[in-house]
Amino acid sequence: MPTLRERFTDLLLGDERRKLQQSAQLLYSAYLEGPFHLPPDQLVAQLREQDSALLYDLVQSLYWEQLGTPGYAQDLTAERNRAIDESRRLWKYNPLAQWMIEIHTNYGFGENIVITPEDEVAAEVWEEFWSAERNQAVLAADKIADKLSNWLLVDGDRFLAFFASTVDGETTVRRINTKQIVEIVTDPDDDSKPLFYKRQWTTKKGDQRTWYYPDWEAYFRGDLERAELPRGAVRADEQNRGTAVCVLDISFNNKDEDSLFGWPLLGAGSPWIRAQKRFMEDRLAVSAAKAMYVRRAKVSGGSRAVDHVIANLRSTLSATQSTETNPRAVAGSTLVENQAVDTTDLPMTTGASDAKIDHEAFAWMALLSGRIFPHWAGMGDAYRLATATAMEGPLQRQFSRYQVFWSAQFRKIVRIVLQMKEQYGGAHFSSYEAEVSTDKLVEVDLDGMSQALGRVFETIINPMSEIGAIPSEIVKGILQAALRTILQALGVDAEEVVGDKAWGEPQEGELEEAIALALQNWRDGKVSADDLVAFLAPSRLEGGRDGNTS
Repeated sequence: MPTLRERFTDLLLGDERRKLQQSAQLLYSAYLEGPFHLPPDQLVAQLREQDSALLYDLVQSLYWEQLGTPGYAQDLTAERNRAIDESRRLWKYNPLAQWMIEIHTNYGFGENIVITPEDEVAAEVWEEFWSAERNQAVLAADKIADKLSNWLLVDGDRFLAFFASTVDGETTVRRINTKQIVEIVTDPDDDSKPLFYKRQWTTKKGDQRTWYYPDWEAYFRGDLERAELPRGAVRADEQNRGTAVCVLDISFNNKDEDSLFGWPLLGAGSPWIRAQKRFMEDRLAVSAAKAMYVRRAKVSGGSRAVDHVIANLRSTLSATQSTETNPRAVAGSTLVENQAVDTTDLPMTTGASDAKIDHEAFAWMALLSGRIFPHWAGMGDAYRLATATAMEGPLQRQFSRYQVFWSAQFRKIVRIVLQMKEQYGGAHFSSYEAEVSTDKLVEVDLDGMSQALGRVFETIINPMSEIGAIPSEIVKGILQAALRTILQALGVDAEEVVGDKAWGEPQEGELEEAIALALQNWRDGKVSADDLVAFLAPSRLEGGRDGNTS
């Protein structure tokens, strides 16, 4: 039952009160659902009739209400979802945001990923998992960078679910939508140890489900029973006896030390990224307006004279007239005029110089929020070479950290696959460790490197090997290391070419053939005498040890 005061207010200010309540509810809903759930232009259109001061008060009230909420500093699910929604929209529609994401992936994640387990038997199991058709939805060469790195940077987390057959231990990997993981259940005595991931989603049939997926480390440690799950909780690992299930959370950019969730790369700089895009759209409108209206004509006479001049300048094309009898003047031509018509060229300037400075400021903040120095986004003309060069070190270190981060994640995946095979496939491995090789961050100057290596061999290694100061095995090791560096710079798997297995001791007759070929190359002028001596030196040393010095 409304009070007397409320009834009196409704009588006098009923319409205004209802509008205020509607506006407050609309604004509050848009605030909770995120800035892009309701497009800003629609929100502004719906609130246009309200007083601006009133809307300002509403916004301030929401702000202070949120600040006063207990646990404001915590990583709340609603706050995280708003950040993810905004980051996804920027990734989809904003060129600057897209560039920042892709440059991290291109440099840090790379294109060529080679994972080699230490155990030879484990290498066969891993190769089957990596190349199996069932896993190509995630691991295919043309998808892996987008499915893993790009979406990790956009969402802040990548949740990979591993399903292993309890018959043979073969593992299948799938992705879980980041927003479907609404809670991470941790050890009651240690918040840093995840035990289960609470997933809420709607199936294609419209069924609502809430399942708990075990963390991979807790699964193999046997710590799952320590989790304090609600009564009747559905565990994913108990739904099918023939399938073992665990989840790997690849978490990036953690913002709260008390939370295990990651945070989108674009989250901190989203206001600046949006501001930069709006600024460029406004500049486009200004430039278009200047391009459309550059000349003004003043007519001596009334409205009939104005209409007459307009008719003479207007195109004759229409729905019934397909022939142009009054074409537009060519660019730069002079409009014929007399005392009745006075034409004046309007200024063509658009304030581009000032706009350039403003744009650099907006883009600078947007790019730094995404951990990219501006000259990496094509803005090098605004910075001195010395400044750009000095920033190469921090950026290379950043990309190197991202590369190391992903190498660690791949090692975890290797461990999951091998442990599943051991537990359910009856296999046994001496080690779960693996070597992860990715693209080199710095382009190597092969010409300069070759010259430097040539000088080292010519001035140090060859003379010392000739006098026996360096054993032939050491010379071989140095040469292998040099060739390995060059081949890695070219993106070649160096171990297959210069590894100990590939480059063993020469067999009987092979050394003689190599020496004969070297001599023939010298006779043909393909190599110098110094090169020939450098090649033959290790052979003479070996001969000297056997007492057959020539």
